[in-house]
Amino acid sequence: MKKILFASLAALTAIVFYACTTDVELNAPYNSRTVVFGLLDPGLDTQWVKINRTWLGDGDNRLYAQIQDSSEYQDGDFNGVVEEYLNNILVNTYQIEDTLLENKDDGGIFFSDQYKAYYFLSPGGLNTDSRYDLNLDFVSQDDVIGSTSLIETLPGTITRPPTGFLGASINWGQVVNGQVSFIDYNFKWNASENARRYEATLVVHITEYIYTDQTQQTLLETVPRELNWFLGNVRTLDGSGELSKEVAGEAFFGFLANNLEASDNIRRELGIWNAETERVEAFDFVLTVGDEDLDTYLNVNEPLTGVIQERPDFTNLVNGLGLFSSKTTIANNGVEYPTTTLDALRTSPLTNGLNFCSPNPNNTFFCDL
Repeated sequence: MKKILFASLAALTAIVFYACTTDVELNAPYNSRTVVFGLLDPGLDTQWVKINRTWLGDGDNRLYAQIQDSSEYQDGDFNGVVEEYLNNILVNTYQIEDTLLENKDDGGIFFSDQYKAYYFLSPGGLNTDSRYDLNLDFVSQDDVIGSTSLIETLPGTITRPPTGFLGASINWGQVVNGQVSFIDYNFKWNASENARRYEATLVVHITEYIYTDQTQQTLLETVPRELNWFLGNVRTLDGSGELSKEVAGEAFFGFLANNLEASDNIRRELGIWNAETERVEAFDFVLTVGDEDLDTYLNVNEPLTGVIQERPDFTNLVNGLGLFSSKTTIANNGVEYPTTTLDALRTSPLTNGLNFCSPNPNNTFFCDL
């Protein structure tokens, strides 16, 4: 009986002792994971693939983040290739190379300014009929594998403003009886096979003439500018049919007002005069197109706004994290605007202080410099 009592007391003492100890092991046994982010673009001669690794230290991991080899692999850790298959037959193999770049933003917590980047050359672009397989053959860990098809876009995909039509124009407003009337515009395009996500952007071309004072007699400098106006996302489930994005005319005036300085020292040309075609090329409508995996990845990683804050994981890589997918860009460049839009810009309280004029020498509002 005494033996049983002493054994029970000893067990209870051990439980109490270990339950109350303040020695806590925060880091479990850790296995580094490969993180890949690569978006193949069939229209580019060089394809970039970001390849890094996760890490975990016993101290402040923000300090480890500032050490280059915490997140970067060393030379010789793996051999990377991208294999091209057409009708399931291997037709080409691209060797992944590495280089050092020095344009990394130094405002974050990670190592900068220099960093290792990976790429492979694709002269003439990539074949949209092929499948591309990523293979990272590691020396001392499991290989990482990914695969993607490409997005094919046909000529004339963008239908409004119509592609290839020299008279394509966007009217954002007009002046009626001295009052500005804003005009909404509905951009339209045909969906492409394998495409699931479209990010629409309007590029606005402006030339600023900056003078020494408000008399605008002495020109100080000329500054060409491109303003990128993100219009939003449009998604499709089956890659077919016509898609559209309607944009409010008043929003266009507000965008200019929020991104340009109102000053009597500055005069602005809206668009660039093309003397050969005798057109003012003011807008580029640009669609960045992503496939299904890229769309899913972006949706999963969007900011959480609901009550449930748990984020699901998504990757299309074997033995890795991240994404190996595809995107492409289509655009309708050099779209014009009618004189009514310029009249509205010069009249509206939102933009009348921006001093817009036209580079067209035949226009009523020509910038006579």
